[in-house]
Amino acid sequence: MKWFDSQEEALVQFIRTPGFLYELRRCAAAFAVLIPLGFVLGLAFPEVRDALLEQLMVQPEDTAAYAATDALNAGLTACGMSILCGAVPFAYFPALSLGSNALMIGAMAAWYPAHGHSMALYMAAILPHGVFLLPAMVLCCAAGMYLCGEITRRCRGDKSGPPLLQTVSQIGGIYLLLAFPILCAAALMEVHVTPRIMSLFL
Repeated sequence: MKWFDSQEEALVQFIRTPGFLYELRRCAAAFAVLIPLGFVLGLAFPEVRDALLEQLMVQPEDTAAYAATDALNAGLTACGMSILCGAVPFAYFPALSLGSNALMIGAMAAWYPAHGHSMALYMAAILPHGVFLLPAMVLCCAAGMYLCGEITRRCRGDKSGPPLLQTVSQIGGIYLLLAFPILCAAALMEVHVTPRIMSLFL
C-alpha cells in the first residue's frame, strides 16, 4: 500500500508539472470546443453522421449483450492508442484521437433527435459513464501529446529535462494507476447504470 501511495503521489506531481499541465489544459479545452462543433457538423451533414454513428453506437436494445469487459476493453484500447500514438515524433497523432472522439460525441447529440429520441435520452446515454470515461480520455490524450513533445524535442537535439525513459515510465503509470481504475468505473457504469437510466426516457 505504501508503494502504491508513493507511486500515485509521484504521478500527481508529474501531472502538475508545467509541461504536462499545459497539455492537459489544452486537450480539455479542445475537447470542450470540438463537441459543439461535432453537433453542428452532425446537423449540417446528416448522411455522413448517420453512416458513421450507426456502425459505432450501442443501441438501447443491444445493451443487455454488452458486457463490462467489452466496455473496459474499448476504453483501454482507445486510451492506450492515444498514448502510443505519441511515440511518433513531430506528428502529434493523439490530437486525432481527441478530435475524433469529441466530434463523435457532438454528432451523437444531433443523431438522437433526428431519429426520434429526446435529448434527455442522449444525456442519459452519455453522462453516467461519461463522467469517468471522458476525463480518462482527456488525461491519456494529454499524456500522448506530452510524450510526442518530449520525443520531438530530443529528435531536435534538445537533451535537457528528465530522461526519456523516466517520462515513459511516468506516462505508463498514468495509464495503469490512474486511467485504468477510472476506466473500470466507467465500464461498470456503462453496463449496469447507463441502460437503467436510459430506460427511463425510452
